[in-house]
Amino acid sequence: NGRPEGAFDITMAGFDQVLQGLLGNKNQGLQAGLMAGLALLGPQAALEGKRAVKLPLKIQDGDVMLGPVRI
Repeated sequence: NGRPEGAFDITMAGFDQVLQGLLGNKNQGLQAGLMAGLALLGPQAALEGKRAVKLPLKIQDGDVMLGPVRI
């Protein structure tokens, strides 16, 4: 159908700092919950000596999936 298809493994580090910047120090419970949810999507990894998470990004039939989540 001419739609892109493929799969990549994305390793992200520093996501906890992004959440802290977006949510501030007041919402530490929400930050912890989001980090726990992210950890469920993919295995723990390390990137440049920092904690990271490895997530599969899959493109199939025009759908983009980050782990099991359609985006």
